[in-house]
Amino acid sequence: MKDILDQLDKSVILSADDIAMIKQIVAEKYATSSSSQKMAFFVKSVHKIVDTYLEGIEKEEWDDLKISLFKNTLAVNRNEISKRDVFEEIISLEMEVSDLCSTAYQWLSASNIENVSYGQMGRYVHQKVKENLMSEAEKMAEAEAEAEAEAEAASNLLRIEAEAAAELARIEAELALIEAEELEKIQLLEHAEWLRQKDLEASRAVEEIETKKATAYQLTHFGYYVVGSIGLATFVIAIYFLINK
Repeated sequence: MKDILDQLDKSVILSADDIAMIKQIVAEKYATSSSSQKMAFFVKSVHKIVDTYLEGIEKEEWDDLKISLFKNTLAVNRNEISKRDVFEEIISLEMEVSDLCSTAYQWLSASNIENVSYGQMGRYVHQKVKENLMSEAEKMAEAEAEAEAEAEAASNLLRIEAEAAAELARIEAELALIEAEELEKIQLLEHAEWLRQKDLEASRAVEEIETKKATAYQLTHFGYYVVGSIGLATFVIAIYFLINK
């Protein structure tokens, strides 16, 4: 099978120079077209050339094969297309293994590949199909693992968000309680200050009353003194007049 694969590798359908020339022709011929339109013309030109190398393959398979061929070569910056590329796409078509072997054998025979052994090719096709199935299984397993990881991550994120929301609610409740307590303290302090002011006012009022009482007391005693003094003076004057009569 190695000899067959070597022949396929050496049989180039489109070389790097061919591809560069096609791109140049498209660029000149469709100079006013958009980039997407130019790409469509380029792909169409490549497909027309590939069509001439698909003898031996049922035509209903051509479109899928060409799309896959382009995707796995030029679309990933490969600069050529060989018959080996076409062969690998043929044995990757979605059909029964026996049909794949028949299709591949017919194509190899039509492509003038020498020393083709159906047995060798059949074993190679079976091996490639097995590898492709294992690859697909690995991809599916990876996809499932990714999906599970994403689901777990999403679940963890929801849990963390719920815990964060609960913690935030608890902190807000504590802050509200602290604010209420602080407000109550402020109100108590304001009330205490009001009582102190009232106490000061009462003390001043008492002082004023005591001052007034003291003043009244002094005035009363002074009045007694004055009245007594006037009475004594009157008595002395009366005695004096009696003596001097």
